[in-house]
Amino acid sequence: MFSGYAQGEELDVSNSSIAGGANCPPCASWFGQECSLGDAWSSPGIVPDRGAHPAGAVRRAPVLLPPAAGKNIVEGIHELRGSRQATMLNNGIPESGLLEGKTALIYGGGGAVGGAVARAFAAEGATVHIAGRTEARLEKVARDIREAGGTAETAVVDALDEEQVDAFVNRVAKKSRRIDISFNVISFGDVQQPLMEIDVDDFTRPITLAARTHFLTTRAAAAHMVKQRSGVVLMFGGSGPQTVHGLGGFKVALDAMEGLRRQWALELGKHGIRVVTMVTGGIIETIPWQAEGREEIVVEIAKAAHLNRTATLADVGNVASFIVSDKASAITDATVNISAGAIVDY
Repeated sequence: MFSGYAQGEELDVSNSSIAGGANCPPCASWFGQECSLGDAWSSPGIVPDRGAHPAGAVRRAPVLLPPAAGKNIVEGIHELRGSRQATMLNNGIPESGLLEGKTALIYGGGGAVGGAVARAFAAEGATVHIAGRTEARLEKVARDIREAGGTAETAVVDALDEEQVDAFVNRVAKKSRRIDISFNVISFGDVQQPLMEIDVDDFTRPITLAARTHFLTTRAAAAHMVKQRSGVVLMFGGSGPQTVHGLGGFKVALDAMEGLRRQWALELGKHGIRVVTMVTGGIIETIPWQAEGREEIVVEIAKAAHLNRTATLADVGNVASFIVSDKASAITDATVNISAGAIVDY
């Protein structure tokens, strides 16, 4: 399903695709994030129609943004977050911002989830450095932030490349003299098929890439956080005891990330560094209106939730801002679950 749409493809103003729950309602899927591998890899469970959608082509489509249907992602997030995000002070720092004076690194910042978090961090006073593979998408998010009065810089970085990651982090640290937050939301080029049918390379790819990118970006940030004896590494995706049929290596990759999170949290905790995972049960507003099977996906996401609502991009930004703030300084080596009850904790 969704033939013809490539991971990380731009939809409306947000570069959003599908953020979670399409083929895996119980899991926080990686739809809607910027693809670290570019258009050569399809989104989970998607086979691009190369005739209708050659690599590099862009399709635009409105997205569902409850309760402000018909508005673009930027306007909708501002409305959902209220006047605080929409109207920052002229110096780019909101009054009593949670993240005032902090420096944040965001990998995959040109995607729907990364962009929402970047805007939220900036609205709370952080200087955000948005990294990804596609400059135009990064600049679009940065422009939104600057127009709202925030501070954002962009950098073209392959978050799977050790030299590029280290150089990016060192460059930011030299300029800002500190690294406070690292958030990696790139995707892994996963193929979702039953285990008896999937090719071994397709199975192992998301596991390998997830472990590699989160190891590289966390290590690079931690090298500076250790010196300042503070910092937060935020992961996105999470896991849980349940799974569904036909996910290939995707759920295994999420489980691997949780293992990596626990190891980093243990080894970095003595230096005052926190490592936390945030998990959602699917974000409806990022599903394209014209996507095949959209109604069924929306129903499944909503049905899995225990509340009469599901998580939104605004929720992701709000909760992420709290997690990385000093108000959450006792939270580490934990999963923060905003799935509205859809994902069962261990």
